[in-house]
Amino acid sequence: MNFLERPISGRYLTQDDRIEIADGLAAGEKVKFIAARIGKSYQTVYREIARNSKADGRYQPWFAHNQAYLRRQRPKPRRVAVDEQLRAVIAVKLRRHWSPRQISRWLRRRWPRRRSWHLSVETIYEAVYRGLVVVIDRQTLRTGRIYRHKRGRGRTRDGALKQLTNMKSIHHRPPIVETRTQIGHWEGDLILGCGRHSAIATLVERKTRHTILVPIRGPWTAPPRR
Repeated sequence: MNFLERPISGRYLTQDDRIEIADGLAAGEKVKFIAARIGKSYQTVYREIARNSKADGRYQPWFAHNQAYLRRQRPKPRRVAVDEQLRAVIAVKLRRHWSPRQISRWLRRRWPRRRSWHLSVETIYEAVYRGLVVVIDRQTLRTGRIYRHKRGRGRTRDGALKQLTNMKSIHHRPPIVETRTQIGHWEGDLILGCGRHSAIATLVERKTRHTILVPIRGPWTAPPRR
């Protein structure tokens, strides 16, 4: 079986579904009738036609199926990272103190047919915090932040994790840490009690395995690894 024909999930359109859509459109059928025949919602079929039609507006099932496959591939390169012109345009607006939300709306209005430039607000924020557009400082964004608030269930605004943009990944720590031959390298973690009403921080020295338990009161986040 060709890799493009392998079933993924019942939630997704198959190549046979796309052939049915193309045949229905060629016969002049309404999208709702086509959707009912293949067992999908009409919103799904409308979205499929809009996303995967050719530039001239024609819907060709094999072209559409290939486009959907390419869109699913992971990992994807960040559009801001690979498009120098897009980075320059965003940087100009940031220097004029435009917010990422204003930039996102403006890109869609200014280049309605250049879909690769239709970035969400979160995508622009992420590019800024990663330093892909300009050097991040307190003057870059209206909020004055140089970090992003990490969102998650069960966290209040005051207890949200703050991820500094200049933090180094654990994968970049010195190789000697992995050998456990040198004393002085500690790992920290957080243990939450029942109902998240209590917490204990653990500090473990990697070579000797000496462990320190620290009770925590009030808002808590996991201590950083050293």
